[in-house]
Amino acid sequence: MELENAIAIIGLSARVPGSSELSEFWSNLCEGNTAFKALSDEDIKAQGIHEKFLSQENYIKVGTGIPDTDKFDAAFFDIPAREACVLDPQQRVFLEGCWEALEIAGYATERSNRSVGVFAGASMNSYWMRNLACEPEYVSSNSGFQSLLGNDKDYLATRVAYKLNLHGPAVTLQTACSTSLVAVHMACQNILLGECDMALAGGVSIKVPQEAGYFYQEGMPFSKDGKCLAFDKEGTGTIFGSGMGVVLLKSYEQAVVDNDDILAVVRGSSFNNDGNRKVGFTAPSSEGQVAAIKRALAVAEVDPKTISYIEAHGTGTNLGDPIEFQAIEEVYGQGKLPCRIGALKANIGHLETAAGIVGLIKSVLMLQHKKIPPVANFTSINPYIDIDPTRFSFNTKLEAWHSEGPRRAGVSSFGMGGTNTHIILEEANCDKVCPAESADIHREIITLSAKSSKSLENMTENLAHWLACNPEVSLQHVVATLQERRQDFTFRRAIIAKDVAQALDVMTNQPQKQMTMSSASREDIVFLFPGAGAQYVNMGRDLYRSNQVFRQAIDVCLDRFDALLNHPIRQYLDAPDEQVDALMVDLQKPNLMFPITFTFQYGFAQLFKSWGIHPKGLLGHSHGEYIIAHLAGVMDFDTVTLLVAKRAELMMKLKVGGMLVVPHSYDEVAPLIRGNHISVGAKNSKRNTVLSGEKGQLNSVKDLLETQLNCEVKWLHIDAGLHSYLVDEIYDEFYQVVDSCKLHTPQLDWVSSISGDWVSASEVTAAKYWAEHMRNTVEYAKASATLVEKFGNAVFVDLGPNQVVGELLRENHAEKNLAIVSVARSVRQKESDYDILRDALSKVWLFGYPLDWQAMGTTTQQLMPLPLPTYAFDRKTYWIEPKADSKEGADFENMTFISGVDEQESDANTLGNRPNLMTPYTAPATAIEESITDIWQKFFGINPIGSFDNFIELGGTSLLATEVIGEINKSHKCKVTLSDFLAGGNIKLVAALVSQWHAKNEEQLKLEILKELEQELAN
Repeated sequence: MELENAIAIIGLSARVPGSSELSEFWSNLCEGNTAFKALSDEDIKAQGIHEKFLSQENYIKVGTGIPDTDKFDAAFFDIPAREACVLDPQQRVFLEGCWEALEIAGYATERSNRSVGVFAGASMNSYWMRNLACEPEYVSSNSGFQSLLGNDKDYLATRVAYKLNLHGPAVTLQTACSTSLVAVHMACQNILLGECDMALAGGVSIKVPQEAGYFYQEGMPFSKDGKCLAFDKEGTGTIFGSGMGVVLLKSYEQAVVDNDDILAVVRGSSFNNDGNRKVGFTAPSSEGQVAAIKRALAVAEVDPKTISYIEAHGTGTNLGDPIEFQAIEEVYGQGKLPCRIGALKANIGHLETAAGIVGLIKSVLMLQHKKIPPVANFTSINPYIDIDPTRFSFNTKLEAWHSEGPRRAGVSSFGMGGTNTHIILEEANCDKVCPAESADIHREIITLSAKSSKSLENMTENLAHWLACNPEVSLQHVVATLQERRQDFTFRRAIIAKDVAQALDVMTNQPQKQMTMSSASREDIVFLFPGAGAQYVNMGRDLYRSNQVFRQAIDVCLDRFDALLNHPIRQYLDAPDEQVDALMVDLQKPNLMFPITFTFQYGFAQLFKSWGIHPKGLLGHSHGEYIIAHLAGVMDFDTVTLLVAKRAELMMKLKVGGMLVVPHSYDEVAPLIRGNHISVGAKNSKRNTVLSGEKGQLNSVKDLLETQLNCEVKWLHIDAGLHSYLVDEIYDEFYQVVDSCKLHTPQLDWVSSISGDWVSASEVTAAKYWAEHMRNTVEYAKASATLVEKFGNAVFVDLGPNQVVGELLRENHAEKNLAIVSVARSVRQKESDYDILRDALSKVWLFGYPLDWQAMGTTTQQLMPLPLPTYAFDRKTYWIEPKADSKEGADFENMTFISGVDEQESDANTLGNRPNLMTPYTAPATAIEESITDIWQKFFGINPIGSFDNFIELGGTSLLATEVIGEINKSHKCKVTLSDFLAGGNIKLVAALVSQWHAKNEEQLKLEILKELEQELAN
């Protein structure tokens, strides 16, 4: 099968009458259901239709439409509420549909670097004509320009490209009823020409009002009885309704390479125009339709005899249906393969510009399910159609779609004015490669994220429902789709599960096990490494047994230390339970704890490196700086392991010492130890000071400290007086060892735990630094302050045993609520190392760090995404009702509009509907700030807005800024400029601009006020 120029359909979205989702749409098709709704007089009058029309015989009280066209998730697309209210509902619905089509295909993500085009059309904008155009302010001033941008068809495709950051061609096109199928044809051509890698193609049509009925008139295309009976002898016309459809297209060959989920294949397409070869401008032409169909078949290089289904334009008119059947018979009439004809308009009516794309989507669903639905309400053939001698028929019930070769369909759409288009579809027969089951740790983390908490809850509920309906699915495939092919947002949830049953249980019955967090994106990650004293027997054993990268890194270190030391250390990382206590005593010796701690840290560092997680900053406590020196490139592997081993060996020459942890600050401890031969080993925090020296000296002050400070003083698991005067006797020897090694300029930034400042190249490449590093006090509190000052918004990862340094960092900066994650198990924890690390990865992602999930897997193969539920839009009402008396003048600046923002509800909630910004909320502090805040809240539809919230981050644009400035200048009688406003960026600075203007122009302002008063008195 030659598919060199074929186009794959890899994503789609639709909103059609009578269906809330595609699965319901398919179910309705299979059952032959229709979406025509009988309307009461009250229904119609509620839409603003005068009651005088309702008694007329030819007024048909039937409608077909889609719900919630007044609602929109403006916040998701960063559109202010005021702008959303004047935005054409067609553009809103189409924008959401485009996102869904990209997302279902796995390309609605910042990680996708493909060029995507947009080809689309919309119907006449009745929202503009009925609700907005009668208001003078909408067609003049800045507000009028904003409403023009939101309602002209010209901006349909370009708005999608702008809001979704798409870089391919963005073309809005119009060919009346055939618009959306012509859009598919043009998109296919652009992909084949190489002008874009993928393309969104479709259309939208939304009538305002939707449920208003219509007048029937003989000779017009409207149905006499409120039904659309396509190709039926009782057919009298069609019913026009609302709907939207869009597909995502891609070169078939590339889609196969990328392992996309190919829903169907476009083999060929064509479009033309009738010219004047017909009785009138709106009349169809069999000759023009025949030419378009033949051209599509020629492009597809497909024999018309192999087509076994035709999705017809089928409007149910006595003129149009026979002409269309004539064209179908002329092109497809030869052959013996039975060919069914279907017409979607019999189910949902005529969706105008969206009719063709929704017919195409119906055909795609048929190819996927391999079934042909009935033609709704079909009873007998139109008498002007001679069907008996042909291979064609109309289904009256759901049937299996049998075919000897690949199933193929022709889809037609014909526009008033004569633009005909036809597409040849074929089922996708390529093998669907799903990810193999693996032991990858991250494949047990279900990740869901959204832009609002409500959306997140709905997404969790939707996924649970999908899993319940698809219990046989591989959970790893679900997880991979969510991790690799979905976009990350602010509100995040991680759910740990090993299979579908457990996932369902957690999502439906155990909310306490759902890890949920709201966090701004964090681009930086910082590694923290502890020194000696936190080690324990069998640390990392579970991970060593289950993870190949970790195991290989550990083995490399163990082999190296076996060669450098006179005793093996492997047994301390994988010992029988009955030997743990005895080995734990040995592990307090420097010649064991230093190499083992380094080995453990090296294993984690290599594991995170293999996952593509690279630190921007580093901080090591004492001995923890050796692994940092290696990661930063100062010491190669042989050098760093040599120095760790030599340092450990020299420590064994020292007098037996120890270290005490006092849960108080250095300033509180220092007076109590004055006069004793004791060193301060570390100043860790206000509640953690470490004393070091000979055990006898330490014992002499231990009881005193506990009594005077009313606390428990504990011994560290170390048989050495590190960072004390005891180290002096090996200082020179270690200095000589370091001096003999070649050290290199650091390639990463780290903070010295000895000086508390950022290291310099000259400093850490000198032997003196490492010798003093062994002797001097650890200034961890100062070092952590230096680190946090630069990386306060980073994710801090503790890569050492017992979760020590992370907790010290948290203790030092409790008021900052830092994002701190420990990846290793505490000796007190019962969970496995595997489970602790998996939970830690979840937290790293929850804190907002962009993990490269694909890099973390054991395979680099591109994942085929599952059709999981798409984003759950948090839709709110954004609508402007038409004035009851259109003769009244309008004041847009003071106009009230319906939006989803509930001021009372927002006031009751401190954060209201304020988005999650980088800046914390700060209430206005002055009267000017309060006034400007009111103006911003009015335009954005956000409540509250803080004094330091950035205008652009809130969703502001330069166009909106001109409106806001106009209101500010009007209210405060000043002249703030656009450039100054945007440079200021927040309410606090804009308020300052207003005050500065007043101070500078005080006299002029007084004169203007006096002039206004004089005019008022004169009047």
